Amino acid sequence: MEVKYLLEIFEIRYDLHSTIFCTQYKQSEWHPRLGGDVMAGAIMDRIVHNADTVDLGKVNMRELLARRSD
Repeated sequence: MEVKYLLEIFEIRYDLHSTIFCTQYKQSEWHPRLGGDVMAGAIMDRIVHNADTVDLGKVNMRELLARRSD
């Protein structure tokens, strides 16, 4: 159900407003994590099309903070 809501949000905002999409996963992992079906493909189209991507490297903040708290 969450994927459907995400698609609706991106559909409403598509080509009208800017949207910031932040994730700790690589872009190649997004489609399977969104369910890997047609709806995932539609979401990917709206995220990636006309997008500027900022890759902050290989740092996983959860792992980094977990190591610091030990």
